[in-house]
Amino acid sequence: MEQARVYYVEPIGGHAGMFYYDRALCSELARQGSYDIIWVTCDETREMPEGVRVWHAFHGIYGERLAWLRGLRYVWGLWQVLWDHWRRGERAILHLHFFTVAPAECLMAVLFKRSGGGVVFTAHDVVPFDAKQAAGPWVRRVYSLADRIIVHAEHGARELSDVFGCARAKVRVVPHGNYAPFVGEPVAQEEARRRLGLADSGRIILFFGSIKRVKGLDTLLAAMPDILRVHPEATLVIAGRVWKDDFAAYEDLIGRLGVASKVEARLRFIPEEEAALYFQAADVVVLPYRKIYQSGVLLMAMSFGCPVVATHCGGMAEVVQDGLTGYLVPPENPSALADRVCALLQDPEGARQMGERARRYVEHHFGWPAVARATLSVYAEVLGSTG
Repeated sequence: MEQARVYYVEPIGGHAGMFYYDRALCSELARQGSYDIIWVTCDETREMPEGVRVWHAFHGIYGERLAWLRGLRYVWGLWQVLWDHWRRGERAILHLHFFTVAPAECLMAVLFKRSGGGVVFTAHDVVPFDAKQAAGPWVRRVYSLADRIIVHAEHGARELSDVFGCARAKVRVVPHGNYAPFVGEPVAQEEARRRLGLADSGRIILFFGSIKRVKGLDTLLAAMPDILRVHPEATLVIAGRVWKDDFAAYEDLIGRLGVASKVEARLRFIPEEEAALYFQAADVVVLPYRKIYQSGVLLMAMSFGCPVVATHCGGMAEVVQDGLTGYLVPPENPSALADRVCALLQDPEGARQMGERARRYVEHHFGWPAVARATLSVYAEVLGSTG
């Protein structure tokens, strides 16, 4: 029998923070499974994972070009995938990851299923944070068409049921993998700071990743005066690019709080090789999110052995063991956030031990071989129901 194909359609790839996830999962899927893995992505994805065919079907979908032109190019990429499936035969899975042009993904799922293929959707964000209200019915339709929906936490499975009425029988919880293979050779904190041009003394609080309202950066800024009263030597480092948000509002808040000299903002996409240095330079990583389904930043921080303070929301509450592998605080509570950050800064040895427990925990429970096995099991279920 011809080897079954998986069209792993994830258009972000090397453009932003999904590259590590895609590379780790696709590589492990190819290593473990008997599938022809075709990673369909954008032309900004340069690296080719071993055993995986990378197809740059989505040319020119990012940048300053007109939105309608970029959208058209994305739809053309989807059409190429569909045509390839029709040309080659029926035994295949379409694995979608994001809603980019929701009506197009909906039509793609319909036509793919009509030609005998199976559809898997990984709902990284069950309700897309950037989806316009008009896209809601299309999102619901894609979920109804999918043979299986993968989420990264039980929280996401519940929301699929509550918001979209998805049957629990078609939902599979497959954890987000850790970043242990990404850690590499350790770099001393002083050396990491030197390479990044950060002060080699004082305590560093790190906010890492895309900056958007749901990430709660304003809550962390509001906590800074209380933190600085106890730890005047501390500095907040913000590392990440602004995504559909206005950093001017944060700058205004920083000014009103009088903490400008203690905040360093590096507002750009942080490449993979530089990201490691930020975690090795930090004393504590803070994730003050208002809403999240699961956080790659959280798993990255824990993989580097960083003590974390995160909000008790979404999938983060299913990863962090409060008081053992990190601290959990209520969302939008600057006082509670400041208390926990100060507790870690006041006890460096306790913070180190907490970070080490976190590292061991995610290495044991969130390894990519297990993530790939669970994903391959989903593929097998779908092929069994469509074949």
